[in-house]
Amino acid sequence: MAIAVVAGIAVFTTRDSGGPVAATTPDGAVKAYFDALRRGDADAALALSLTEPADKTFLTNEVLKKQIDNAPISNVQILRVEDDGRVRVTATFGERAFDETVTVKQDTASGQWKLERTWAVIDIGEQGAADKALIDTVTLFGQKMASSGRALVFPGWIEFGNTNSNLESLVSPPLVPLGALWRDEYSIYPEFRLTDDGRKALEKAVLAALSDCAKSRSLQPKDCPQRVSAAVAIDGTAQWTAPSELESVSVPETVQAANGLSVVGRAVFLLTVDTPDPRDRRFNEPLEVFFQAKVDIASDPPTVTFPWG
Repeated sequence: MAIAVVAGIAVFTTRDSGGPVAATTPDGAVKAYFDALRRGDADAALALSLTEPADKTFLTNEVLKKQIDNAPISNVQILRVEDDGRVRVTATFGERAFDETVTVKQDTASGQWKLERTWAVIDIGEQGAADKALIDTVTLFGQKMASSGRALVFPGWIEFGNTNSNLESLVSPPLVPLGALWRDEYSIYPEFRLTDDGRKALEKAVLAALSDCAKSRSLQPKDCPQRVSAAVAIDGTAQWTAPSELESVSVPETVQAANGLSVVGRAVFLLTVDTPDPRDRRFNEPLEVFFQAKVDIASDPPTVTFPWG
């Protein structure tokens, strides 16, 4: 590691060799930590932690490399070192700059200085924006998260995905801040949206449900949206022709519950039915139907119900 002092501020560059570095001073520990992160050395970064992580699934060289590739660490500067071991440091992850004070303590066993913790606890489970079924679909760095919605990660870029091809999990900005290191946990609230394939699957499922409704001979099929008054037609004589496409469908921008996505839309059935009018015994006309549906997007294929049918 090369160190230069500019106007009283310590600025350091990355060293190329791997492995843990003995830190004999508080600022040395902080420098060594950022050095380890920048070269993608997860073990060296973890060796500078006084606290042992309970799980290392996402604390690996492979994951750290993804983080650094997507949000390189730059402009690391030590601004101040306090007598109690606290170190004020600035660093830029990608395009986002942080200015934090890091607590560093001396390890009684080795005498070396270490950070209290070099990894953050993120939590996506404690939120009201999405239900448990949605949380269970989230992936982190391509791997399924624990059912608790908690994970241990290094600060920096973060990648969420979804096990359900109909959904995508979005976080803005996709970054765990440096300050998350000394929080008990850092809450993240993913936003769930339909993918393009998900919207196509939804529309296909709604059309399939309307086709099932067209099999009925009733004027008002049970659990279906189409309705014709018995005053103008004879029940039991209806012949419905299902719509071949949806005239319109409105889908919420975000998904709040995978098993209960509310959509509204419009479709046109062709209805042939007997009437009580002796002058016009047979009715054969298009019938525009407005519908509200609940779609279980977690099913494959999605299932549809018309709750107010």
